[in-house]
Formats: sequence, C-alpha cells, structure tokens
Amino acid sequence: MNKRFLVTLFIFAMFSAWMISCSKAEGETNISTHKEDESHYKGDNCMNCHYQDGAGEGWFSIAGSVYDNYQNHTVLAYDALTQELLASVEIDKLGNLYTTEDVDFKNGIAVHIINSSGQIVSSMSTIVTNGQCNLCHDGTFEEIIEIL
Repeated sequence: MNKRFLVTLFIFAMFSAWMISCSKAEGETNISTHKEDESHYKGDNCMNCHYQDGAGEGWFSIAGSVYDNYQNHTVLAYDALTQELLASVEIDKLGNLYTTEDVDFKNGIAVHIINSSGQIVSSMSTIVTNGQCNLCHDGTFEEIIEIL
C-alpha cells in the first residue's frame, strides 16, 4: 500500500511539473504587426484574457488600442530612468497593439507613438508602470495622450 501511494505521488508530481513547464509565460509568442487585422475588442482591457492562465492566446506584457490615424504607426516604450528602448510594438490595422515580449516596468515607462517615417507623433504625458493601456485608453480618456 505504501509503495502504491509513493508511485501515485511520483506520477502526480511529474504531471504537475510538466503542466508548470508548459505555461504561456515560457513560449507563446503573439506580437501585433501593421499588416494584421485579426485582433479584437478594441478599447477593452486585453489583459482580462491575455494573462498567464487566461483564455487569450499569449500572455501580453503591453497591449491596448490607439485611436485616430494609426496606420503604420508604432508604439515605443522606453525605461523612464535610463531611456533604454524596452519595446517597439506595431499597431495593427484595427488600431490594437500587443506583445508577449518581456518588458521591465521597474523604473516606469515613457511611451511615444511614431509614424512610418520614425517621427514622434504622440507622447504620453505621464510615466506608466504597467502595460495595460486600455485601463485608461478605452476611447473615453484620450486627453492623456499629448498630440504633437
């Protein structure tokens, strides 16, 4: 009986280790591009589904929606202290952006939107500490973007 218990415990431990090793954080890549139009729910908080155990494809570090003219634009996220570029995320055809790439938010991030020529067309007026853009940018609070 004791041997059976140990074998069962071992099998359970191995299965648990296998499940942990297959988490989204370790492999699912999902990054928006200018040419895609498969995103959805513009204005909703993407991280409601796209988190480690969520139903969405990939665990997003930065995701949100951009309004106005966004064709072929890119969101740049810089470390607020060192000014190091942390992420460059293209806005898709529907105005959404998302990435599963690791982003370090410990110093906060400064955010700019650039056009296809590389010119800054918009900048966040504040430093942010997470990548859930649609917590504020849901189509009703656009004034936090400073249009240049």
